[in-house]
Amino acid sequence: MQANEAMIKTGIVKSSGQQQARWRGYLLVLLAGSLWATLGLFFRYLDRYKIPPETIALYRAGIASLALMAFWALRRPSMLRLHRRDVPYFLTFGVLGVAGFFLVYIYAVKHGSVAMAAVLLYTAPIWIALFARWRWGHPLAGARLAALVLAVAGCALVALGSGGPLGGNLLAIVLGLGAGLGYAAYSLWSSEGLRRGYESWTVVSYSMLLGALAMLPFQSIDGLWWSITTPAVWPALLGVGLVSTLLAPICYTAGIRRIGAPTASIVATVEPVIAAMLAWAILGEALTPEQIAGGLSILAAIIILARSGEKEKETDFPEERMITKRRKST
Repeated sequence: MQANEAMIKTGIVKSSGQQQARWRGYLLVLLAGSLWATLGLFFRYLDRYKIPPETIALYRAGIASLALMAFWALRRPSMLRLHRRDVPYFLTFGVLGVAGFFLVYIYAVKHGSVAMAAVLLYTAPIWIALFARWRWGHPLAGARLAALVLAVAGCALVALGSGGPLGGNLLAIVLGLGAGLGYAAYSLWSSEGLRRGYESWTVVSYSMLLGALAMLPFQSIDGLWWSITTPAVWPALLGVGLVSTLLAPICYTAGIRRIGAPTASIVATVEPVIAAMLAWAILGEALTPEQIAGGLSILAAIIILARSGEKEKETDFPEERMITKRRKST
């Protein structure tokens, strides 16, 4: 009898622990979305000083990676160790998942509009859901399907409410879709880094560093020199690198560990809602009825996911069971 009671208590404690871990995952991804949302403020400020978009992207990845790698080199050098077999993975992640994503998104904004780029960027949950269906057999039904539809619709409303309907040249649309694919690739490659047994700090450090190096050929000497010799832009460049780019992906990658990439990509669509609120509060931009409706739609998607408890099963990411077992044995 006592043994049964002990087993029941153990089961309750384990279930409670899993529930808490899931909610921490949601909070981490929400925090990541909030930090990413500050990018618009930094971009607006830097644009006033004529800093080229590709230069801002370089500083985003470069400052974040160098700060993080310097910290771990002093505190725990083992965090920066890589297995030789994983070098191709990090190179691919850095070039495509970071440099490609950052540059394509910036050029989508440059050739179209911020609203159009935002709508197409948040097609990422669709790409991830389709990939997860093909790769891991995730069903596109129930709460996940409803949350996916609400999140994408909400992002569209937020962006369209800013005065940017999906009209414009074909190049801007193609670049926007490319940014969505880049965002999806970032999510999936982050999950792959965890699967290989690396900490989120290590994944972010090397992906950002290699991404920054990959962006160097796209820089103009004048743009780099202007950014270096203009002290007024230094705080904003540090903000782009440390606040929006360093902390955000760390939170996002840690959240993926707890709720999985498909769910995390949907929860992170809170970013345009927070960005709209920041623009209203700080920049004086109006909040339209479409933006408010879009925000409510995205929040509804997050609530549906949270209440349904649709965390990916171990069979969705079977490799993560191996990682967990290995860490417990060490």
